Amino acid sequence: MSHRFAVFARVTALDEEGLDDVVSDTSKPVAEQPSENRAATPKGETLLAHVTAIPRHTLLIVLLVVAVVALGCEDDATVPATDTAFLTKTATMCDPSTSNLLDFRQWREETDPSAVLTDSATGVKKSEGFWWGNYTFLGADGEPSTSGTWPYPYHPYWGFIRMKVVGNKLYQRNIFVYPPATSKMCQASTAAGTAAVASGLKGVCGTNGAEKTFEAEQSAVDCAGNLAGPYGSGMTLSDTFTTLTGNGTAILYQVKTPNYAAAGQVKFAAFSGKFIQSQLTTLPGNGLRVRTAQGFNPFGKGHVSNSVSYYREYRVADEREFLSKLAAVRAEASILPSDTCKHNSAGKVAKPNCFSHMLLSDDFQHVITCAEINAGDPDSRCA
Repeated sequence: MSHRFAVFARVTALDEEGLDDVVSDTSKPVAEQPSENRAATPKGETLLAHVTAIPRHTLLIVLLVVAVVALGCEDDATVPATDTAFLTKTATMCDPSTSNLLDFRQWREETDPSAVLTDSATGVKKSEGFWWGNYTFLGADGEPSTSGTWPYPYHPYWGFIRMKVVGNKLYQRNIFVYPPATSKMCQASTAAGTAAVASGLKGVCGTNGAEKTFEAEQSAVDCAGNLAGPYGSGMTLSDTFTTLTGNGTAILYQVKTPNYAAAGQVKFAAFSGKFIQSQLTTLPGNGLRVRTAQGFNPFGKGHVSNSVSYYREYRVADEREFLSKLAAVRAEASILPSDTCKHNSAGKVAKPNCFSHMLLSDDFQHVITCAEINAGDPDSRCA
């Protein structure tokens, strides 16, 4: 827990009965104090023992001034040693399942800070945000990435995102739109005997682009806005961790391999906890979202960097603007209506349609219809 959060929590919880708990020896950070002194400091050695003659209301003012000054400390400042008891008490009082992610600036910016709704009966807060962006995905050589199973360019391509937060949970749904393969790519696929068009699609290599879907869900693991959750299944299962940072302006998202031994895959135990991706999102606060992601091969020797991504994303005003931009990009990429939202991030056939994938049947009172987001639904996938 940061010094900033700890002091703020202590000040807001301050009362006359708790005065003894909030005055402590702050001469050394926890890491510099002998371990035997970290658990507790005898009350006889606290500052309070020397200021009993000061009027209680004066002492309270002094404490509040000290707390305000402390709020200017760096987020990573070490919590004083005698905060241990307070922090332990605070931790036991915290129930992540009842926390509201929208109490934190980053999650308000990820959705829509101007449209946060609060349930008057439960206190649960919710919001959503629609984004579109320009993407670049580079391989280990610094050139646009290529794939034998996904024969479409990774520079440039586009992304469309719905970010949804309800209470302590985050839901993310993406549609990635890729332009048609270049003539060079089509020739290479033919020469190598690999598919020139992704499986199950009706498009033509060099003429039609394609789409992929992605989804992620995470829940709060503490009351500080941080998240975690599994992604994928089987041998594609990974652990994800999301940490708020940057004094309200950034989010660190990391993906690692799971504990294979605990999952019964003992022969892969040595590869547990390896980086798959480390991604930083910066939120300047003007409807802009900039992400850079470092990719790793977790099964290589050591941590092998094999890719990097650069995403520039923009929040749209409403669903209609989102749908209009999606339609324009689909037209530019020559996406066939029957090929929309056909593949997921693993290259397999995705959910029935774009509408269900984007969770647009929830209680946010959406104006987009299933047929509209599925480009007219020529294959009756909305039925």
